[in-house]
Amino acid sequence: MRKTTKTIKKKKSNKENEDMRKIGILTGGGDCPGLNAVIRGVVEKCAEAGMEVFGFHNGWRGAMLAQGHWLTLSEVEGI
Repeated sequence: MRKTTKTIKKKKSNKENEDMRKIGILTGGGDCPGLNAVIRGVVEKCAEAGMEVFGFHNGWRGAMLAQGHWLTLSEVEGI
């Protein structure tokens, strides 16, 4: 008979969930239909949850050099 083991992941406490209030968005460039709508949706949902979204410029280079800016609802409204 084969034994199976289950890994039970510890559920994060409310305090740990409350600490995450900032995220970053990084895209690889090039054409990607629907990506603007995804970015807009992420910023909108994060704003509803009281979170901030940082948009990195120039793909991974922007992430490595911390280049970018905080995205606002008014900024992504038209994309």
